[in-house]
Formats: sequence, C-alpha cells, structure tokens
Amino acid sequence: AGSFLHSRLGLQQKAVLASSLSKYRRLYTSYKKEKERKMPQPYDARAILKIDGNDNFRFLQDLVTNDLAKLKEGLIYAALLGPQGKFLFHFFLFKRGESIFLDCASSEADAILQRLNMYKLRRDVHIENTDLSVSRGVGQAPEGAFADPRHVGLGWRLYETTQIED
Repeated sequence: AGSFLHSRLGLQQKAVLASSLSKYRRLYTSYKKEKERKMPQPYDARAILKIDGNDNFRFLQDLVTNDLAKLKEGLIYAALLGPQGKFLFHFFLFKRGESIFLDCASSEADAILQRLNMYKLRRDVHIENTDLSVSRGVGQAPEGAFADPRHVGLGWRLYETTQIED
C-alpha cells in the first residue's frame, strides 16, 4: 500500500512529505535528548551548597518559594523561579547553626550557584560547595536525620560527610 501511495503522489507532494518526515525526525530526536537529560539521577548525584553571611536568611527568603521560618522545624522543600515566575530549580533547605544548606541535583548545582551569585548584589552572603553527602531511607531515622517534607512515605534524609552504607 505504501508503494501504491508513493507512486500516486506528485513531485510537489513528495517534497512536502519528505520535508514533514525530516521535521518529525528532528523533533523526535530533540525530544529524546531532552527526555534523557531529565531522567532521574542516582541519589549520590546530589550537591550541597552552603549559604553563609549576615544576610543569608533574608537573601534566600526573597528568592525561594517557601517560608524560611519553617527551617526551625527542619528540612523544607522549595523552588527558585525566574523573574516571570517560570520554574527554574527545586531543592531542599536546612539549617545548621547560622548557615543554611541547599541540597540540589549535582547537574544543577553550578547553574544554581551562578543564579544565586547574580542576585547577591551587595548583601553579606557567601555561597560555596560543601563535601556533605546525602543518605536517605525509610523506617527508623538515624540521629540528625530530617523527615522528607514532601510526604511521610518518602522517609528521611541525612546530611553528613560520609554516606551511610546499606
């Protein structure tokens, strides 16, 4: 049937069909690459940024989608939006002492760091990478672990310099 249809098409119709197929292939290839880029990463592919300075609380409060007052209760889940309200990044925040830590996908850490530094202006804020790693699990949480704020069934998250082995 395909060859019959092909033989009945005129030259102009064949050119349109070839152009459409070519456009479809480009779109599909682009879609596939984008889908692969957004595939979930192994959980050891996390980066923890440390935000220090006298203005760290106010600086982040002005930028993220969650209320940082909730840091007193533990871990919070938040996002960073662009100027038009477009979703850019999502991450976890927690506090130790006066420092605030940001847990994000390692593939996004450099972009988040760049974006935060862009917004810093003259604020007393210092942002740096840390050597902390994330351990997570369900069941009995180890001492110092935070409950996952998204849902109780997601278990706990622990931030230490070494990862807990199974």
